[in-house]
Amino acid sequence: MHHRLVIEGRPVEVEDGATLLDAAARVGVAIPTLCHREGLPHFTSCMICAVLDRRSGRLLPACSFPAADGMDIDASGEAVRRARRSVLSLLMSEHIGDCEAPCHRTCPARLRIPHLLRAARAGDWDAAACIAREDLVLPATLGCICPAPCEKGCRRASHDAAVAIAAVHRVAGEYALAKPAATTAMAGDLHGRRVAVVGAGPAGLAAAWHLRRAGAAVFVIESSSAAGGALRTAVPDDRLPRATLDAEIAVIAAFGVEFRFNSRISTAADLRTLRNTVDAVVLATGPLDAAAMDSLGLERTARGVEADPKTLQTSEPDVFAAGDAIHASRMSVRSVGAGRTAAESIRQLLANRPVLGRPRRFNSRIGRLHDGEAAAFLADASLAARVSVPERMDMAGARDEAARCLDCDCRKAESCRLRILANEYGVDADEFRAGDRPAVSIRRDHPDLVFEPGKCIKCGLCVRITARDEITPGMTFLARGYDARIAPSFEDGLLKALGSSAAECVEACPTAALAFRRWENARDPGDHLSAPKVIRDPGDLASPVSQIGTAKCVAKEAP
Repeated sequence: MHHRLVIEGRPVEVEDGATLLDAAARVGVAIPTLCHREGLPHFTSCMICAVLDRRSGRLLPACSFPAADGMDIDASGEAVRRARRSVLSLLMSEHIGDCEAPCHRTCPARLRIPHLLRAARAGDWDAAACIAREDLVLPATLGCICPAPCEKGCRRASHDAAVAIAAVHRVAGEYALAKPAATTAMAGDLHGRRVAVVGAGPAGLAAAWHLRRAGAAVFVIESSSAAGGALRTAVPDDRLPRATLDAEIAVIAAFGVEFRFNSRISTAADLRTLRNTVDAVVLATGPLDAAAMDSLGLERTARGVEADPKTLQTSEPDVFAAGDAIHASRMSVRSVGAGRTAAESIRQLLANRPVLGRPRRFNSRIGRLHDGEAAAFLADASLAARVSVPERMDMAGARDEAARCLDCDCRKAESCRLRILANEYGVDADEFRAGDRPAVSIRRDHPDLVFEPGKCIKCGLCVRITARDEITPGMTFLARGYDARIAPSFEDGLLKALGSSAAECVEACPTAALAFRRWENARDPGDHLSAPKVIRDPGDLASPVSQIGTAKCVAKEAP
């Protein structure tokens, strides 16, 4: 017996016993699931697969509801999306975990700090240097002067003292200068495109680096005789060794960015002429007074050039502004982040994609830790005190300091299906959150994985997998109602409860409730680069390094 129905306007015929999810797959209609897994008994606990039968007006669970003759199924309309959004908001109201670590969220340049620190403590300085270069462009320079707002968000501070993040990324940055080919790679979609950057301060250098890395031909127009902007003119040498700054600029130049010194773009005619020769322009001039902005012919605010705060696009669609040209800031790391945002917006514009800048993904937050909760994170961290950071840290010291990191971020931040769907459906994690949350708990009684009950959505996949594989005692549901939870049967250890099914349970888990001890690699959500390809020999870029490491950092930028 067969059934004929319509899903999303597409007629389909399925055999008796097929579900709506089966029918949708037959015609290529994707329906999200969290508690469903092919080959396992239906559980129908999450309801994220809800679809609307237009004929009856009922919302139905696609994973278990049988297809029937005459159905007209809406799998993506507003009523369906609204129902799924509510389901996700309810799930997130009980979720106890950070998608991204607080240090990463507070870094204006969005440095992937936990990944950098994990690479450093493992002694993988090639990986640490790649992260530092890609995210900060000037990691050694910023390591000298950055006031480290990221350290103010560091959870380790609630126990003793924040991790010395800026000192570690300075070491990674200096290593990057010693091995530039490891961090100088090109992979992107702007080959054949030309972009001009006006201004060679931190915002302009960052924009030029990322645009060049995406394949564009980039030239930087600078009114003075050297690159660096305020880094060169306003920061004393005892705070920022000139050899460090020069070496990092030399890497950018050797990567193929052209510098045109003693040149100005100061009038609307100048800007118009420049725009006629390139595909896009980044204005990273530093602060501009009202007269200078008016002369360029761009709309302005009381603080600087008017630009969209998310994309940095100005009133002219091919002109973007970054850094102090929009709003004066005393943090160079903020300018570096703005330069990258401008570069990403230009990539989107020139690829005929929506110009969105660097969108932030959905992010769940634990919030402030309760008394005693730091112990859950400290179990795998070094208990050593923070190193003394005024003096220059060496690689051994950086490795020891990185070992103090609590690894607050999620082990499955990239693959977590709950986060992916929450991002897609625009979920408000606090919509249904009420009262005090349960305590943070991390079980480590398995050599290869961890179990975080606060991230469990009670989908039952691990229960069904261990039951199918006849694992004794297996995973099970304990208690009832609101107190229901998943745990090893009879509270046995994870190793025994998961048995030979452990890897499949981790893969099937739609969150990071069950996760391998290792973390997934993270990539910026706006980054569309393919795998990097090294294009230069180390000898091409190594010459500026000889004077690095002879000075100490003794001061920071003011916030």
